[in-house]
Amino acid sequence: MNQALVKKTMSPPSANLFVGNLPSDTTRRLLLKCFQDHGVSVDDKKIKLGWRRGFFVGTALIRFPSIDAAKIALAALNGKEFLGRNLRIDFSNAEDRKKQDDAKRLSNPPANPPSNALFIKNLDYSVAASDLLEFIRSQGVKVRDGDVHVYATDGIPCGSARAEFHTVDEARHALGVLVNKVFLERALWIDYAEPRKFTPTHLREGAGWTRAGEANGPKFSGDDANKVTNELAQLWGA
Repeated sequence: MNQALVKKTMSPPSANLFVGNLPSDTTRRLLLKCFQDHGVSVDDKKIKLGWRRGFFVGTALIRFPSIDAAKIALAALNGKEFLGRNLRIDFSNAEDRKKQDDAKRLSNPPANPPSNALFIKNLDYSVAASDLLEFIRSQGVKVRDGDVHVYATDGIPCGSARAEFHTVDEARHALGVLVNKVFLERALWIDYAEPRKFTPTHLREGAGWTRAGEANGPKFSGDDANKVTNELAQLWGA
């Protein structure tokens, strides 16, 4: 073992461990096996790999049931070799700070005026629109549609989304239900979004109408395009 790579723990003890110096081919399964091989029991659902804009950044956060369990894991694995690298492990208090920040944010009232749409932030980057809509509906909330926002340059999700409702009252009810919810271990940050407006320019003959954030969509032309445009205008309040 290269002792120079063994990081001295500096953070106060917590039930969460930060694991660094992980190689690019790390998976949750491989990291789980490494801990198990050293006699440490870990729930694979409590292992969260670090991703940023679709790229693995060589870190992981592992949650243990208690501080004592985390201490045992740190003592057993800090500096141990994993896929050719020495693990750098320390206690992590980032989750506690994040919960405090989330609580402050959630205590603030919406900044935008009420509308029939909600802006949802702090989503896990792996969330698809269908996942978010399924979660919202599981909370007993009627939602019409939704989009997960992506970066225009590379199409990678950016951790936010938009949910559409039929009326302002439905959106107001949804905000009240969802604002304190945790989805995939992240507290949702929610505010009203600006109403979406559609115009005939969204329909180009042969090109097709697409919603913001979608690369492709159904194609219409001529009278069909005019019909769809009018229907969309009535539906979305344009």
